[in-house]
Amino acid sequence: MKNLNFEYCAFVKSNKHGIYDKLIDEVTTLPYNFLKFEPPRDPVLVNSGAVHVLMSFNPKGIKILHTGLIKVDNGLYYGNNLNDEGKKDFIIVEFFISEEGFKKAHFYQFKNYIPKNKVKFTLDFIENHI
Repeated sequence: MKNLNFEYCAFVKSNKHGIYDKLIDEVTTLPYNFLKFEPPRDPVLVNSGAVHVLMSFNPKGIKILHTGLIKVDNGLYYGNNLNDEGKKDFIIVEFFISEEGFKKAHFYQFKNYIPKNKVKFTLDFIENHI
């Protein structure tokens, strides 16, 4: 796998349904303070295989992240997001339970990049970079 340019952030499950909050000590340039997960309702997302809809909003309430997440493996999903430049960013989300028993999500965003084989890329990335 070539050198990949990606951004990362860790989130922890909040007490609000479907919400994961950015860890307080997490250093990232990503603009997401939280991730909101909910079941897909749009038939286009359902028919594409999405099992979650992932969203985030800026402090003014403007949606800055929106993607359907497609399951690759247990706790491992991919999607894409249309960025400010009108290009798509590839996203990988990995859910897990920490040693302390907290539900967490690792979030990876590859700016202006969509792999040809999304499933293979996701599995290879997790295997080789984590």
